[in-house]
Amino acid sequence: MSKKPRFTPDWIEQAPPSRSYRSLFKWGDPHGYKHPNSGLVGLIKETFGLSDADFVKPRQTGMEEFDAEMPSSLANRHLEDFTNMRGASNLMC
Repeated sequence: MSKKPRFTPDWIEQAPPSRSYRSLFKWGDPHGYKHPNSGLVGLIKETFGLSDADFVKPRQTGMEEFDAEMPSSLANRHLEDFTNMRGASNLMC
């Protein structure tokens, strides 16, 4: 009995561009990757009724740039403390 080879999607393995949705949600090293194992890929396919074909052409990868300004809700004294600790160039507020 031979097993059918498991499908492995062509995962994205490039650092996300700054100000992209993907960079917003990426934790840790921007060049580090931990892709789902084949069991999880199978579960996703089964749960959502997907096939290998659904993973061939990436869609909505999160590489699109966004431009959203959200004012900080921190009190000025806290922002000043962070500025003193890390420097103004390391804060995005």
